[in-house]
Amino acid sequence: MDDVDFQCRFFVFSASQVIEKSQMVRINENSYSCYVDTKIIGSGEIWLETTAYLPDSDYEGGTRVEVDKMNTGIKTV
Repeated sequence: MDDVDFQCRFFVFSASQVIEKSQMVRINENSYSCYVDTKIIGSGEIWLETTAYLPDSDYEGGTRVEVDKMNTGIKTV
C-alpha cells in the first residue's frame, strides 16, 4: 500500500468521517491503522468505503480510481 494513495470513509446512514492515508499510522508496507470518531458518525452499523488511486498508464492522467464498500461488522450504540 505504500505505492498507492487511498482514503477511507467510515459511515453510519448519512453521517461520515473521511480519513486520508496521510492521517493514518503506517504499520508496515501493507497495513495502515486509523481511529474513527463515533461522535462524528453516530451510532449504528459502521460501513467502510475505500477509494484507491492506482497508478495505471492505460487511464487518462495515469490513475485508475477503484471504490470498494463493505460492512465492517461493527455496531456502535
